[in-house]
Amino acid sequence: MKAFSIVLLAALLAVPSVAFGHSRHYHSSTSHSRSVSVSTDLLDDGSRSIDFKGKKVVIKYDSGTPRRVEINERYELRVDGSLVKLNADQQKLVGEFYEKTQQLVTDAKAIGLEGAAIGAQGVGVAAAALTGVVNMLFTSYTSDDLERDVDRKAAKIEAKADRLEAKADKLEMLADDVQNLYDQMEDSIPELRGDI
Repeated sequence: MKAFSIVLLAALLAVPSVAFGHSRHYHSSTSHSRSVSVSTDLLDDGSRSIDFKGKKVVIKYDSGTPRRVEINERYELRVDGSLVKLNADQQKLVGEFYEKTQQLVTDAKAIGLEGAAIGAQGVGVAAAALTGVVNMLFTSYTSDDLERDVDRKAAKIEAKADRLEAKADKLEMLADDVQNLYDQMEDSIPELRGDI
C-alpha cells in the first residue's frame, strides 16, 4: 500500500505540468515600461519579432529594409524612425493592427494568470493526496477514500484546464488575425516592403 501511495503522489505532482503543454511562446515582463515580447513565429517567417514598449508596438526585422517599425497609440506609423504619411485605408489597417496586438497582450496575460492559478490548485491536490497518504497510515482512511477524494479534486482542475485551453485556442486565432493584418499592411504600405 505504501508503494501505491508513493506512485500516486508522484503522478499527482506531474499533473499540473501536463495541463500547460500547449503554448504559442508568449513571454511577458512586468517592468515599469510594460515590455512584452511575442515569439517571432507570430509574424510569418520568423524574421520579425514584435515587442511592446509602453504603448508602442515595435516590429523588429532580423535583416533587410526596413529594420524597425513602430506604431503608437495614435496609430502613427514610423519606419526606421521616419513618420509615414498614411491614406485613410492604410490608417484603418494600422489602427486595427494596433488594437488587435493590444488585445493579444491583454488576453495572453489573463491566460497566463489563470494558468498559474490552475497550477497552484494542482499543487493543492498533490498536498491533499500527501495528507491522505499520511491519514492512510494512521487512521481508517483507505486507498479507495484517497482515490475518490483526489479524483473529485482533479476533475475540477481538469475542467478548468479544458476551459483555459479553449481560451488559448481563441488567442491563437487572434494571433493569426494579427499576422493577416500585418500582411495586409505590407501589401498596402510601400515603406513596409522597403520600396521607398
